Amino acid sequence: MPYDIIILGGQSNAEGNGLGPTDRPFILDERILMMRDGGKYGYEQQEDGSMKYFVTEPYTYVTEIAKERNDGQNNYGMFALTFAKKYIEAGLLEDGRKLLIINGTSGGTGFAGKQWGIGNVLHERLIKMINEAKKDENDRFVAFLWHQGEHDAFENAEASAEKRREIYRADLTATVNAIRNETGENRLPFIAAEFVSEWKDKNTVACDAVIAATNDVCEKLGNGKVVMARDLKSNNQTVGNGDDIHFCRDALVTLGERYFDAYCEIKGLNK
Repeated sequence: MPYDIIILGGQSNAEGNGLGPTDRPFILDERILMMRDGGKYGYEQQEDGSMKYFVTEPYTYVTEIAKERNDGQNNYGMFALTFAKKYIEAGLLEDGRKLLIINGTSGGTGFAGKQWGIGNVLHERLIKMINEAKKDENDRFVAFLWHQGEHDAFENAEASAEKRREIYRADLTATVNAIRNETGENRLPFIAAEFVSEWKDKNTVACDAVIAATNDVCEKLGNGKVVMARDLKSNNQTVGNGDDIHFCRDALVTLGERYFDAYCEIKGLNK
C-alpha cells in the first residue's frame, strides 16, 4: 500500500517528551504508521566522566502503528502524531493509502555537537531512513517537520548572536536542501517552531539568534514556516517536575495543530 510520508527530524521536543493531562489524546489509527530506528542510540558516559553520543550500526528499522511513547507510567506527547491526525481529518489521505511518519529524532542533539549536519550521523541516518521508506513508486513525501535548536543555542557560549545565527542558518539551509533533494521534492514544505518560553526566557539572546536563522531559511528557500509556540506551557509549568525545556503533553497537541495549520498555509489549503 502506498504511503504519504512525513519526515520528522530534530531533538527532544520533536522526539516527544510531553507529560501531563490532555483532553485531546492521540487515538491509535491503523492508517498512521511510524518508522523508527530499532537500535540503541543516545549519550553514553565515558570512563573520564564525559558524555559521548553514539548510534548503533547497522541500522535496524521498525515500522508499526504510531502511538505515544509510554514508560510504564506515563504517556509522552508528540506533535507529529497530532499533525498526522489533522492531515487525515482534513481529507488529505486518499483511500488506499497510509500515512508514514519517518521518526529520525534524537534528544540533546544538534549541529554544534556534530550529530546533525551534512555528513554527520543523524543526518546520514535520516537519509537512509528516507530511502528505506520509499518502496512504492506511488509513495509521496508531503512534509518535513523539524524541531531543534535548543542544543545549538547553548553550545559554543562564546559565539556572538550574529555568528550563531550565521552558523545555524548555513547548517539548516544545507539540511533542508539535502532532504528536498533526496525526496525529489524541491518544494517540500518545511515547518519548524519556537522554543518553550520558560526555558527560552533564560537564554533569550542565543535562542533569538537560532529562531531568526530558522526564519531566514524559511524565507530564503520558500515553502517554509516557523510556528509560534511562546504561549505554550512546559512540563514544569504543568506537572512541576523542574523540566522547563520540554513542552507539556497538551502543549504538544496544540503545537501539532499549529504545524498542520502552517502546512495548509504553505499548500494553500482550506483548513
